[in-house]
Amino acid sequence: MFKECLDMNAKIWTVAATSPFDTLHALGSRVRPAIRRKERILVLDDDLDHTSRLRRLLQESGFDVDVRSDMKFLVTAELYEDYQAVVMDVMMPQSNGLDGLRKLREITELPVLVLTSRDGEEDRIAGLESGADDYVVKPYRPRELVARVRALLRRRSCY
Repeated sequence: MFKECLDMNAKIWTVAATSPFDTLHALGSRVRPAIRRKERILVLDDDLDHTSRLRRLLQESGFDVDVRSDMKFLVTAELYEDYQAVVMDVMMPQSNGLDGLRKLREITELPVLVLTSRDGEEDRIAGLESGADDYVVKPYRPRELVARVRALLRRRSCY
């Protein structure tokens, strides 16, 4: 038997039914469809021209996007509570991006897509072994990048 408790107008209604559809019918107009929140992506990259294009691409694909150009942002766990994924370049000034990725992995399990111009096999392996969930080399195909971000988010929602 399907049971659900809902707090509506300071009263607790308990609805028992044989199926979820019976429950919805019993509740009538009191049920509001869930509002889907946009996934929020953090982009870490110091190339302003690139981040401008990347932000526009991700926003047009339905994501909320914040851009940071400094790895110092990585060390505070509370800042990640509002994000569902991180897209980062590992070639940042004044810091080793792979070290930053390892620090990021110490404080959060958000999906991380590394987006960089480093295309060697050793670079890819180092990025993935440092904690990246995916590794994409610039220049990239925009639709493929969006598909990879969506795949990361799907995998995250399964756990």
